[in-house]
Amino acid sequence: MKLVSYDLEELSIRMERFETLLQKSIEREIPKENSKVDTIHNNKISEQEVKEDEADAEATIIDRAPGLTPVRTITFKNEALAIPHFLRDAFLLPQRFPESERYLIRLNGKQEARIMSELPTKLDLFHEKITRYNETHTESFFKELKLFIDEEIRRKQLIEKRPGELFLFYNGDEIVVTETFGEIEVTTDNFPGSPNMIRQLNEDGMLKIRHLPKEFVIIGKYQGVGPGRVNGFFQQLRDLQKRKIEELEE
Repeated sequence: MKLVSYDLEELSIRMERFETLLQKSIEREIPKENSKVDTIHNNKISEQEVKEDEADAEATIIDRAPGLTPVRTITFKNEALAIPHFLRDAFLLPQRFPESERYLIRLNGKQEARIMSELPTKLDLFHEKITRYNETHTESFFKELKLFIDEEIRRKQLIEKRPGELFLFYNGDEIVVTETFGEIEVTTDNFPGSPNMIRQLNEDGMLKIRHLPKEFVIIGKYQGVGPGRVNGFFQQLRDLQKRKIEELEE
């Protein structure tokens, strides 16, 4: 099993938060000379502080796996979204945000929102960086950003549980590409119905299944290849894999 360790930056963040939490715990234990009324009042405060510290402990995620320590928070209106360490500079591929794809492409043109670290701490007025977009577009992006982070965490955990395996990820789903399956050629015989797409993939050196991009949605960048075609191709791969497995079991 592959061991994953914290890098120095993440370890430093975790230590700082742990020290803060420890200091709060110590402060709660300091005895105070108060009247009975003050004691009751302080007990109530103490209970509240415990709850706050418990929430703070959850936020710091002391026991989280490497890479999952929150390094910053992005807010929109009254909502907050924690960004884990391993995504601090993640590339925000517009195709991963179907409702906000055009919005992100426009922002990319202004050198905004290309990577996670380019996003501002507050997104409330983010749409003002480009014309003809409003708060509704930013709200949609914020919702999709949360889904993006959840999916990236799921993928990270899956890859760490199954080191050395090749995956094709698409819309919250994945295909495991075994050595045998990966050697199958990407041809119109194996994948009928999309000769233009197959031709463009082959021209870019994707001659076998193992050559296909891990981020499968990237295939949608090719001319004449829309979301429906990408989805259909992914399903063809899944069906082909199923047939190959059934052939081996016969």
